[in-house]
Amino acid sequence: MNKKTIFAILSVVFFLFASVQFNDPDGWKWVLAYAVPAILFGLVLFNVESVKVARVLFITYACIALLYVPDFFSWIMAGFPSIVETMKADRPYVEFVREFLGLGIVLVALGYYIRMGNKN
Repeated sequence: MNKKTIFAILSVVFFLFASVQFNDPDGWKWVLAYAVPAILFGLVLFNVESVKVARVLFITYACIALLYVPDFFSWIMAGFPSIVETMKADRPYVEFVREFLGLGIVLVALGYYIRMGNKN
């Protein structure tokens, strides 16, 4: 698969992630968090690439993810209780762990974007 195809798929995936955030109480933050990388990946289809922007986003998302590390470790120390039993976050760590993992997905994708951009 070529880079444009992979980036197109990632763009669609992140737009789908953004689209399911509207029912969340803080959904606007997560719509934005997923839509920005979706746009970045989508712009590659129009031959618009910016590794610099991807690096800034990577650093920004990594800093935000660091805020969730204590909750993530609390979840680990609790023995990895399920975070997917229901969509309702009835325990405090559920929402934080889901958000941390979502940021992790974004970071992996942005890292891939940076790596692919540096190959050119």
